[in-house]
Amino acid sequence: MFVYNNLDVPVDIYRFGQISGDSETGVWNTNEMISIMICGGGGELGVLPENYQRINWIPVNYGAASVSDIAMDATTRTAPPSERVHHILSPYTISWSQLLEHLKLSGLQFKVVPSKDWLRMLLSSPNNPAYILAGFFEKIFAEGKKFELVKYRTVKSVRQSTALKSCPSTDRELVQRYLNYWSEVGFLKHGYIYAVSVKGH
Repeated sequence: MFVYNNLDVPVDIYRFGQISGDSETGVWNTNEMISIMICGGGGELGVLPENYQRINWIPVNYGAASVSDIAMDATTRTAPPSERVHHILSPYTISWSQLLEHLKLSGLQFKVVPSKDWLRMLLSSPNNPAYILAGFFEKIFAEGKKFELVKYRTVKSVRQSTALKSCPSTDRELVQRYLNYWSEVGFLKHGYIYAVSVKGH
């Protein structure tokens, strides 16, 4: 807040959680960790770990609209510095096991294995796209650490943004839309057959 306090310039800070792909088109950057983990680990390797972080992804279109909503909100423009920090993440959270179930119901063919076994299989597959993240996963799974999301309160942001208030949960239809996109662009090459009918969000 140095700029605000010393130059009298209003500054807002937007803290994002995990930004997922567009909820309408399914477009999701294939260089993202989640994209690589699902397509490389679940698709090509055919296995995913039984335990990982809880999911509160916010689709990129909802994230962008939320920033616009909050920036244009009258209470934002008159708020003191302490109230100009905004948390932009989905107000809905699902468990990792629920995500795995959505992936399976959407048609991705994989087995769920203990996290250490998944890491061992990944480390023995240097040609797998997810191998580039092996060091990161090794720190988490090999050391037995529990990867927890940082918890942010979204009450104020939801109150200021209709987009954030209407943000969808990560349900099966949304997951299938992401799988379809990765399949279309050739990033998801194994263990999945493109699904023709997917409802919109």
